[in-house]
Amino acid sequence: MILILIISLQTDTVKIHKKIIDPWFSEDKFHHFSYSFMLTICSYHFLHCTQSWDRDDALKTSSLFTISLGISKEIFDKYFRKTFISFKDLFYDFMGVSFAFLLLRFTG
Repeated sequence: MILILIISLQTDTVKIHKKIIDPWFSEDKFHHFSYSFMLTICSYHFLHCTQSWDRDDALKTSSLFTISLGISKEIFDKYFRKTFISFKDLFYDFMGVSFAFLLLRFTG
């Protein structure tokens, strides 16, 4: 009886923690940065050059569009792929968009 009590107490107190490995520097982070950068550039080009949008409007819209895709991808990972929302991935998405924004803003 005591043995059963001890075993039941141990199983209640022992929790299996899944360690999340999400390094700051990896191929995945490079992909988040580069895809966000290129998507911002390409959507800007589409809006400004082919659809004749105003330069500032095209730049803001392409940046917000890409950021919203990055956030949507992380939500998809959380609820459909059953993983986790990586704020490091979102950071690299934001950095890619920011770099593209600055490049387009000051070189055009």
